[in-house]
Amino acid sequence: MLNGIFALRREIAECFQEDSIFLKNVVKSSVLLIIVVDKINLEFLFMMRFHSQQIRELYQDLIKDNVEQLVSKKNYISQLILNVTSCCNMNCHYCYTAQGTYSRHEQKIMSPDDGVSYVGNILSKYDYVEQIKFFGGEPLLNFECIEAICSFVNDQYLKGYINNKPDFHINTNLTLNVESLNLLNKQFGLTITVGIDGPLSVHNSQRIFANGKGTFEIVNRNIKWLIDKCHQPRSLEVVFTDEHLRQGMTPIDIHLYLNEQYGRRNIIIHPKVPVLVFNRTRRNNNYWWGLTNRKMRKLFYKYGTFLVNDTLDNDGEIGLKRLISDTFSTKDTDYYCNAAIGYLAILPSGEIYPCAGFCGNQKFLMGNANDLELKNNIFLGVKQYFIGVKKKENKLCRTCDIIDTCVNCMAAMLYENCVFNSPLESICAFNMGITEGIINGINKIK
Repeated sequence: MLNGIFALRREIAECFQEDSIFLKNVVKSSVLLIIVVDKINLEFLFMMRFHSQQIRELYQDLIKDNVEQLVSKKNYISQLILNVTSCCNMNCHYCYTAQGTYSRHEQKIMSPDDGVSYVGNILSKYDYVEQIKFFGGEPLLNFECIEAICSFVNDQYLKGYINNKPDFHINTNLTLNVESLNLLNKQFGLTITVGIDGPLSVHNSQRIFANGKGTFEIVNRNIKWLIDKCHQPRSLEVVFTDEHLRQGMTPIDIHLYLNEQYGRRNIIIHPKVPVLVFNRTRRNNNYWWGLTNRKMRKLFYKYGTFLVNDTLDNDGEIGLKRLISDTFSTKDTDYYCNAAIGYLAILPSGEIYPCAGFCGNQKFLMGNANDLELKNNIFLGVKQYFIGVKKKENKLCRTCDIIDTCVNCMAAMLYENCVFNSPLESICAFNMGITEGIINGINKIK
């Protein structure tokens, strides 16, 4: 055993030579024994721990200052996801929803009457719905349904039939119906997230129409038009991929480019996840082709540090406090994500799933949104199953320095690792990198 440990120490040192301080703190720890016994990927060890005790202590201080308690409501939904269409006019290379069909190879559109019926039934069963998110496919292919649902909910609130009015939000590729989107914002306060992957060269290499033509020109034009008309989109979402690396672009480069082009926006940059195809027969171990977990962590460490300075310079102390709160809030942190617990997703057929990532997987079908007895044993059974999947149940997660604040996609875990409670290493690298980078940035300005 001792010879094995010494050999393992040498192997780690050869892989991570410059992380000498980290090695001194970690290699002697009990984590090493777990890795020896279970033969865990050595590199994954480094995704679980900060590089210094000082960073670890600062992290603990930050989460103590940002403890949030979710109001205990049995009938609470933080996000109701409406897949108003399973059609899409694009064919993005990394699309995790299989162009909105979720591998079911069928394209359907939610009728306005069905949409209103589904939402009405959900609102009657829950005391509080925080947000209704329109999703797909490309939701703007079904503008009529979105408009009908917004109008119905707004009317229900004004007449006092519901106690709170959910926020309306849409995730869109912004290649069509931009005028209609402007009207929805003005009438109902709909906020908008647009997918854009950076400059023309990288965007057009992966966000393309079904005929293979790039979409940058029209998306760029429509973003600028919306900004002029209604100061939307609120957020710009970037899927960071190998293509960015091939073109020499880091997350910082993308952030600076988007700010220069469109002014201050909420910029969301995250790594791609495996395609969520529930009936595929083998794992896709190579969904990253040129980016090791270690490099992922370093890239987002630098980006996290940059975010602190960029936020303070442009948004002041209020913006920095918001960044800190978003990063270090400990609300709902027993779970990897909010699937089935605070999220529900509804397909055009009315089928309900724990979140968009599980749509179409009959094992996780919770019921139908038209069912008057919505919360039956099947519905509650699926919800209870997800409640039972907790980070602290995983022995590697228990050793992780950011267990109190990290998130990881449960659907991606299942489809990539074939089991729940087995975090994706690339997401762990992203989470650790950006968290440690933000702490580093905060520490430098103190």
